[in-house]
Amino acid sequence: MLNDIYNPSNVVIDVRSPSEYQRGHIPQAISIALFSDDERAAVGTAYVQEGHDRAVEIGLEYVLPKMSTLISSAENLRDAAIKGTVILYCWRGGMRSAAFAWLLRKEGIEAYTIPRGYKAYRQKVITDIGQHGNFIVLSGKTGTGKTRLLEELRSRGCAVINLEEIARHRGSAFGSIGMPHQPTSEHAMNVVHSELMSYSNNQTIIIEDESQSIGTVSLDVGLMERIRSSPRVLVDVPVNVRLQNLCMEYGTADPMLIENGFRKIQRKLGGARLAVALSELHKGNFYDAARVALDYYDATYEYTLRKCASTIVSRISSSDGNINALADRVLDLINTKHLHGL
Repeated sequence: MLNDIYNPSNVVIDVRSPSEYQRGHIPQAISIALFSDDERAAVGTAYVQEGHDRAVEIGLEYVLPKMSTLISSAENLRDAAIKGTVILYCWRGGMRSAAFAWLLRKEGIEAYTIPRGYKAYRQKVITDIGQHGNFIVLSGKTGTGKTRLLEELRSRGCAVINLEEIARHRGSAFGSIGMPHQPTSEHAMNVVHSELMSYSNNQTIIIEDESQSIGTVSLDVGLMERIRSSPRVLVDVPVNVRLQNLCMEYGTADPMLIENGFRKIQRKLGGARLAVALSELHKGNFYDAARVALDYYDATYEYTLRKCASTIVSRISSSDGNINALADRVLDLINTKHLHGL
C-alpha cells in the first residue's frame, strides 16, 4: 500500500493534527485532521492518565460531530481524482487512520490505511534517499550559475533535483533574501524523496553540490554521503562573470538585508573586510561589496573541494558563463558516458 501513494489516481489523506502535518507529510497528501492540536493533546493525556478506553471515548466525542464533514471532504477528493482509491495514514497506522477508513468504507468509499503509517513512510524516505538513482554532482564556486544550469538541464528533459529550490534558500548567508519561508528539514527531505521516486532507479540524476545545511534545512546524512561520494562535474567561470551573476541575483535587494548577510559572516570576514564591504554596499557599489564576500566563499569552497577532489571526473569552463553552452557540455558528458560510474 505504501507504494500506491505514487499513483496519481489515488487520493492520499493525512488524518494527523495540523501541527504534525506542518512538520512533515507525504508531499501529495491532503490534510483532513481528525483532531485539532488541542484535541490530540487531550486524547493523549487521557490515554496516559485514564487508559485506552477513556481516550477512545474522548476521541469519539471530538470526531462524531465532525463525521459528515470529514466523509464529505474525503468523498470530494476521491471524486476529483477520477474515483481513485483513498489512502489514509496517521503517525503509526493506528486508531486515527483505521477509524477514518472504517467510516469511509461504511459510506461505500474504497479506503485503505498505510501499514505503520507515516513512521513507515519516513523510514522509506531515508532508505531511498540513500540509494535511489545515480547521482552526478554539479560543483562550482559561488556565483557560477549552478542553479540556473540545473534548471536549463531540467528544461532539456534531464532528471534534476534542485535542493535550493526545495529548501527555499540559496545556501549562503544571503540565501534567504527574496525567498519564501523555509520548510522543516523533515518535510524538505520528503520532497526530495518524492522527486527522486519520479525517476527510475537506473536513471542519472543531476544534483547541485551543497553543504549539510541550506539555511535552516539540514540534509539527511545518507543524502550528504551520496553528494560527497558521487561523480562530480566542476564548473568554472571567471570571477568577473560570477560577480555579475551575483549582481543580477542580489543587486536589487534591500541593502539592509544584504548588510545582515554580511554580518552573519562577520567573524570569518574580519572587521576590516566587513567595513570595506559595508562601505561599498552603502555607496551603491554592490559589485565590489560582493567581491569581499567571494573572497570568503572561495576560500571555503577550495577547502571543501580538496576533501572530495577524488570524485571530480570532469571540468568544464566558460569564459562568459553562458548557461546554454555549459548545459551542452554537461549533456555531452552524460550522453557519451564520459563520467565515471555511468
